[in-house]
Amino acid sequence: MYFKETINILIVLQVISKVGLSQLPSPQNVRVASENLRNVLLWSSVPENSAVEYAVQYYFDALLGWKNVLSCTPTNVTHCDITSVARPPVRLTLRVRAESANQTSTWSTSKPFCATEETRLGPPGVTLFPISSGLLVQITDPSPQLRAEFEDELQYVVVFWEQAAGRKESRQGLSSSVRLESLKAGGNYCVQVQYVVIGREGDPSVPVCMAVSESEDSYSRTMWIVVVVMVLLAVLICACLIGIYKNYNILKKALQPTIGLPDHILRFFEGEEFGQQLQTNASSPDSEESMVCVIEDDMGEEESSHPIYDSSSLKSAAVDHFPACTSRDLANSPSAPRDQRF
Repeated sequence: MYFKETINILIVLQVISKVGLSQLPSPQNVRVASENLRNVLLWSSVPENSAVEYAVQYYFDALLGWKNVLSCTPTNVTHCDITSVARPPVRLTLRVRAESANQTSTWSTSKPFCATEETRLGPPGVTLFPISSGLLVQITDPSPQLRAEFEDELQYVVVFWEQAAGRKESRQGLSSSVRLESLKAGGNYCVQVQYVVIGREGDPSVPVCMAVSESEDSYSRTMWIVVVVMVLLAVLICACLIGIYKNYNILKKALQPTIGLPDHILRFFEGEEFGQQLQTNASSPDSEESMVCVIEDDMGEEESSHPIYDSSSLKSAAVDHFPACTSRDLANSPSAPRDQRF
């Protein structure tokens, strides 16, 4: 009896040892990464030298038991696309284990996951097209499943601003084609788009910038203004040239500078010597005529070559500076003897 019990104990210990040695380490860090309703189960690989494969299963309340994810059972990678089984708004739990020949690990289970609540809304695609005095924003969904799942609850928030000003404006709506009109011609505008659904905001897209071109009407109006201004300038220039040509003599006379006696002659007339001589000769008309004659003859010889010193101008200047000289005296001045110069 004692021998038989000993044999049974040895058999049990052998079975237990085999079971213990056959068990692989469990996968760790089991989690779900979800973006735009594309769901992937991730886990860490087990430290095993031999070839290891993994089995993935899922479960939710409507199921009677755990089901295999057929696309990932078995798999030799450490991730599994579960989009086909994690259909919104189902909340499911997933588990994964390692398998190698006749060895297996215990199951490692994830937290319950609901795609509609936990998926990250990534940025949509944005393309800009120029239109008259504005921009056309074309939005592309990264996954058609987003619109199919959320329908009208999925909206776009379009944020745009001029680079020079920096003040941002936004528009929200369902349309994937948004027209931004009445923008500043020639301004460089940037556009950013993000999703918003059930109070959750998605990641904004990378800013896309484009210069706004002038509208055809604005361009035509500008060209007409330029043409009209050029025509008016041409007419004004022609009118000025014709006016100058017809009124040349009047303009010449108006622009001619006032003629006066040279400074050295004025200084001589203002000197004491000339004043004494003038008083001495004031009683004699002949002497006065001689004095005036000397002025005319002297100017005639020295400065008659200058075009502005004509006789009539000098006579007028002499009368202005010396009231004692009359026009009669100036008219008779050529009869004065030439030895009366000063």
